Amino acid sequence: MIIIKPTPITEATLTTSDVPETDHAAWTAGTYTLGTRRIYDHKIYEVVAATTTDRPDIGAAAVPASWLFVSATNRYKMFDISVGSGTTNPATIDIKVTPVVVCNAVVLFNVDGSTAQLIVRDSGNAIVYNQTVSLADYSGITGFFNYYFLPLGETGGFEIAFLDIPNFSGASFQLIISAGSGVAACGEMIMGQKSVLAVTNFGTSVSIKDYSVKTIDDFGNVTIIQRPYSKRADYDLTVETSQVGSFSKFLAGIRSIPAVYIGDPLRSETIVLGYYRDFSIVLSNPSISECTMSVEGLI
Repeated sequence: MIIIKPTPITEATLTTSDVPETDHAAWTAGTYTLGTRRIYDHKIYEVVAATTTDRPDIGAAAVPASWLFVSATNRYKMFDISVGSGTTNPATIDIKVTPVVVCNAVVLFNVDGSTAQLIVRDSGNAIVYNQTVSLADYSGITGFFNYYFLPLGETGGFEIAFLDIPNFSGASFQLIISAGSGVAACGEMIMGQKSVLAVTNFGTSVSIKDYSVKTIDDFGNVTIIQRPYSKRADYDLTVETSQVGSFSKFLAGIRSIPAVYIGDPLRSETIVLGYYRDFSIVLSNPSISECTMSVEGLI
């Protein structure tokens, strides 16, 4: 079990991006009418009053509100701790982040494209890490017939974890998602320090919670409104008994903080961005203890 507490990515640490921030015009002081949208602090707001001269963040907190927060801008959606809303850009997403703390793990959610490349440079601009991952999915190809007749290279919805990054202070992280003539997409990029806390066992279960609405009328006709879904995982873990105290304290410290939970880096279905609902530890014997932990994913 690996847990990564996210390091915030802000305007100060996002040093370059090829994604334009042109969703709407930037807010400037003036009078705005109902339905107008503007960008303020990399967030999109919409006027919900007849007219307003309020600054968007102040108007959104007012009672009654004059502005409504809609979402992060397209450039910043991949940093908003929400898997469902993501950044898209024709051909490539090429960004560089220089975090203020040492990070040795980067996890991407809902990635779409042909390849994802992570380049890490130290404070002297020397490359210390360079890895490219293919985003083509061949997991369903189990024989010659499927290889020749099923569509190959389906993409989208990938979770990619870069977990072998060396520790360097002042390092910069360049992420390049390439999509050729298509559209590159990234639902969320999480970076931080990884904590290896337990061993994940078989017996771990994964599922999703679907927020789609399904209704049946009096004649049996079914109407389905597709909506987002979130991942869930119930981890079966083994913890060294001598580490139970520190393990419990670590979990207590992130009880209200979204984090990345990785049961097995080679099994993307066990990678969840969310928060734990509960955990239980049984002190089985002096050497090892058994733990169960339920994690609810974010949309």
